[in-house]
Amino acid sequence: MKDKRIELPTIKRSKKLPAVLSQEEVRKLLKAPKLLKHHILIALLYGCGLRCFEVRNLRIADLDFDRKILHVKGWQR
Repeated sequence: MKDKRIELPTIKRSKKLPAVLSQEEVRKLLKAPKLLKHHILIALLYGCGLRCFEVRNLRIADLDFDRKILHVKGWQR
């Protein structure tokens, strides 16, 4: 079976560390949106570490603004 196997070249990955925002950059990022909806979306993306599709699937019922809690539920297709 070895003669029928195709070997692909390895992909070299970048060894750079991800950029970390300073506190001032985070403040500017959160102050930028004019609409409250956009401010909440950016805050959820950054503060909770959510991915775009995870934020997209959130419902108002998942957010508890009084206790400042986000209810995470299993992701389903």
